[in-house]
Amino acid sequence: MNEIQQYIVTRTICLDHEQLLLLEGKPGTRLRVIHGGIWLTTDNELRDQFPRTGDEVVIKAHRRSIIESIGKSTIELLEPLRGGTLKRLVAALRRRLPAEQAL
Repeated sequence: MNEIQQYIVTRTICLDHEQLLLLEGKPGTRLRVIHGGIWLTTDNELRDQFPRTGDEVVIKAHRRSIIESIGKSTIELLEPLRGGTLKRLVAALRRRLPAEQAL
């Protein structure tokens, strides 16, 4: 039985028109365009990508990417949770909440 990959939003980034962002990609990281559009150029890939609102791009290898905003844009980076990360996160939250508010 395959385990479903879980992700956590690690960053939400607002970019101004033509603003550049350098991304050191990790395999499995997802880049989601929340608003606007971007121009994505990745090392050793022959084609650039132009995701727009609602599109997601999966980073497949440790590669550097340059993101340029086309107009004002908002993107999210979602990183895969490694084995046990979610369990450790829930346990940490339970320790911080009073007993009556525990998950």
